[in-house]
Amino acid sequence: MNFISKTFQLPFIKKDRITSNIWTFYFDLTGIEYDFYPGQYNDIILPIHAEDGKGSMRSFTVTSSPLDKSFLQITTTISKSDFKKALFALKKHELVSFRGPLGGFYLREKEKQDKVFLAGGMGITSFISMLRYIDKNHLSQKIKLFASFSHNEDVILHQELLDIAKRNAGIEIIFTVSNASKSNSEGWSGEKGRISKELLEKYISKIHESLYYIVGSTAFLDGMEVLLQEMGIKEENVKTEHFTGY
Repeated sequence: MNFISKTFQLPFIKKDRITSNIWTFYFDLTGIEYDFYPGQYNDIILPIHAEDGKGSMRSFTVTSSPLDKSFLQITTTISKSDFKKALFALKKHELVSFRGPLGGFYLREKEKQDKVFLAGGMGITSFISMLRYIDKNHLSQKIKLFASFSHNEDVILHQELLDIAKRNAGIEIIFTVSNASKSNSEGWSGEKGRISKELLEKYISKIHESLYYIVGSTAFLDGMEVLLQEMGIKEENVKTEHFTGY
């Protein structure tokens, strides 16, 4: 079953800071019938005239689980765009226009193959809803998430995702940073460096039988596709989603 995309409005509830420049926004779903697959996204339209030429609409992956019926959640970074300024200036109960759900990059529960999630930076948001859904629904899924960040201070939802892995025997979370900050590197217990052939082989037993889901910038996607091709992964086992960021 595919959910039909529609336009609707939700009241803004609150925003929570989760790192120095990353925030989670909550919108009230009470009384609204809205279903989506974990991993799908919405367009958000704000009533602004964007003088920076970037427009009044942006696409955001839903980071809350479809099982969370009281609120819809998105997670995003601060920027100086007119859209982001308006988003961060939202007042409680202010109505915001949405269009969705959208996108074919989502969790398919009937897929029995092991899954490897490859996330570059904020591309991890596409996998958060999937993992929260699996956790709350007690699904039997074998997933390894490799999440790559530039600095350890940029890693989001570190403890929550590790806790999900502890509760679900089939899930493993591997965080890696390419530039561990000297000021905080002593407290970093994850991997260091970019996602590489060596890193994947260290954690994945069924290299060629797994399905690979990739989300990140164009450079990250290109790099991961080349890496998987060099490792002999079949093209039909690779699914990608471009994360633009704003």
